Amino acid sequence: MMNEAVMPVPPISSLVLIAYSLQIFNASTVSSPPHPVTFEFREVQNVIANLNPKKAPGIDGISNKMLIELPRVAVRILLFIFNAMLRLEYFPNNWKVAVVKMIPKPGKDLTKAESYRPISLLPTMSKLFENYL
Repeated sequence: MMNEAVMPVPPISSLVLIAYSLQIFNASTVSSPPHPVTFEFREVQNVIANLNPKKAPGIDGISNKMLIELPRVAVRILLFIFNAMLRLEYFPNNWKVAVVKMIPKPGKDLTKAESYRPISLLPTMSKLFENYL
């Protein structure tokens, strides 16, 4: 079993506060582009519904299964956050951090470095957002 650092998932109220803060920041400091790009609710729902629930989570500890089980109100909050990220042209630094796991190659000498292949586990929220771009 892999030893993973798990970060607690913020409650919905925290997500609302983050989304509201992004809206205030955007309104006071950033001018909107001439043709803003936004995501639609059904786009977010479709991408979440098509996630593979067996994929490993990244450093954020959020699994695809957790996203699939989100209530509609939480998906709307994600939509608001993603659209705010587009308006602000902002991508959170935490979403750029990957956990690198070394997977042993079958039938190889496990004492040698070349007997392993690295995989990078990106934060699930990062992968979800990038599915739209």
